[in-house]
Amino acid sequence: MLDRTALLLRMATGLVPKLVRLRPGNPYTFGDRLEERARKGAGQTAILFEAERWTYGDWNAAANRVAHWAAHQGIGKGDAVALLMENRPGFLATWSGLAKVGAITALLNTNLTGK
Repeated sequence: MLDRTALLLRMATGLVPKLVRLRPGNPYTFGDRLEERARKGAGQTAILFEAERWTYGDWNAAANRVAHWAAHQGIGKGDAVALLMENRPGFLATWSGLAKVGAITALLNTNLTGK
């Protein structure tokens, strides 16, 4: 599963190569990498989902909105946040925004059912 996720992120974003060098305690986050990518090519397509097209600038702006919301809620570095959301661009924006405030995001599988 992780290999497939890494492949999808690599194909969709080009962000994975720097991510593999991240280590616990390193202040550099996925949110930082997204910021860099948005500065270099804000108008380039980052996400294609059904009829939606998000540029790196769109993705970063949405992530910033989530980060501002999270900070306003008191969510910050080291806080754990569960994310239960279907696969769509907003999922990546939410995950990225939480990374920007230093939260640890637990990604919950929407396909799991039962006890």
